Amino acid sequence: MDHYAAMLVQHLGHDPRFESVLVRPTFHHRFGRMPWLFGPRRGRGLDRYVNRYADYPRAAARTKGFNLFHVVDQTYAHVATRLPTQRAVVTCHDLDFLDPPPGTPQPWLVRATGARAFHGMRAAARVICDSDAIRSEILRRGLVEPHRLAVVPLGVEEDFRPDGPGLSPASEALLAGIGSRPIILHVGGMVPRKRIDVLLRAFSVTRRDLAGATLVRVGGALSPAMTALAEQLGIADAIVGMPFLSRAELAAIYRRAHVFLLCSETEGFGLPVLEAMASGLPVVARELPAVREVAGDAIRYVRGADPEALATSVVAVLRDPNLRANMRQRGLERAATYRWDRTAEMTARVYQEVLGH
Repeated sequence: MDHYAAMLVQHLGHDPRFESVLVRPTFHHRFGRMPWLFGPRRGRGLDRYVNRYADYPRAAARTKGFNLFHVVDQTYAHVATRLPTQRAVVTCHDLDFLDPPPGTPQPWLVRATGARAFHGMRAAARVICDSDAIRSEILRRGLVEPHRLAVVPLGVEEDFRPDGPGLSPASEALLAGIGSRPIILHVGGMVPRKRIDVLLRAFSVTRRDLAGATLVRVGGALSPAMTALAEQLGIADAIVGMPFLSRAELAAIYRRAHVFLLCSETEGFGLPVLEAMASGLPVVARELPAVREVAGDAIRYVRGADPEALATSVVAVLRDPNLRANMRQRGLERAATYRWDRTAEMTARVYQEVLGH
């Protein structure tokens, strides 16, 4: 959630009531430096665990001179227990840390560490939710009292607009040869809740009707299992994986694509959907409460993880220029209501409630 933190600090910086400081404790490398002992992957994992659950809480306890503390990701909420909790705010983006989606590796460990984070969320003076969908789920489970919850939607930067710079030469080279053929874009990490398997199957079905379609993925390389699935489906050579992109370059990718496809099992907000709409890109998405809350009727929804239904909607959008134009206009109008300065102002109100003035 580095981006969320950076945007808050940037826009709160325009507010004379607050002086905001972004605090990032030093990450200490220990086990990762001994690959011969633990293996490189396990060593990095151990380092993340020790830093998150030992080093960061100690660093929080040493942090002085602030009137208020904001932990910007629920998976780090345990550090709030080492802060003055009556002046601590935690943002909860989703509840996967308590209820990992199917397919999550070592779900028992996620639940165990999530329980620690949950104590910090329960102890904080306020909990900010990205969407009312998350707030409602927290209330349904009886996790946090209603008076300590606030809903503050995320925003979208001005980089994400329909008219803007094109791709860099490096990105353009990766898309060389596609020409005007349809590009289906997906933005999201290689985590179980993003349902990359459904994405690949839906794209495979789409290719039956649109043989030249290309899937462009932003968010990391396919896992070995998903690479094998792509090869099995015969679509591996029609997928382009993009490297790490700046925000401006990501916006250019949205402008270059023809339709955005979201197949997630769960979403706490659906920021890529908002970015796509702001960029003038039509969206087809699995119907989820948070996504419906953000996008309204500006996008096309599909119920359930049905690759055939998702592909049918994608093909319908790509084949109908009038539908695309209508979705583009509705998406732009909807996205215009989500601004980071509004997010900062609503967050500042929560701060004032906590501080009592």
